[in-house]
Amino acid sequence: MGSLCIAHLGNIGHLLTPEQEKVLQRVDVMMIPIDAMTNLGFEDILKVIAQVKPPIVIPMHYDVVNQGELFAAFAREHLSHTQNRRLAAHIESHRTAEVHRSLRAQTPA
Repeated sequence: MGSLCIAHLGNIGHLLTPEQEKVLQRVDVMMIPIDAMTNLGFEDILKVIAQVKPPIVIPMHYDVVNQGELFAAFAREHLSHTQNRRLAAHIESHRTAEVHRSLRAQTPA
């Protein structure tokens, strides 16, 4: 895909090690699971996003229909109380979770 660097974090169950964080510093798009059941909880997901600081985050692995909205609401609320207001503004202005849901393949009725 040219010079675009995409990171698919799969089923991540841990924060990044310093070595992993260093490798991921050039990521343009990060795909991260937000199911919070078998993967990281919302708070740790935000920590991983903060470790990498990607321009674009695409949530994946929804375990309930409104998982994207739950994650976006958590991120907005949590980040509004921290120093990282830029990410909170990015989530609000781009509605990342809603965009991602609209890109998913439609299942036949």
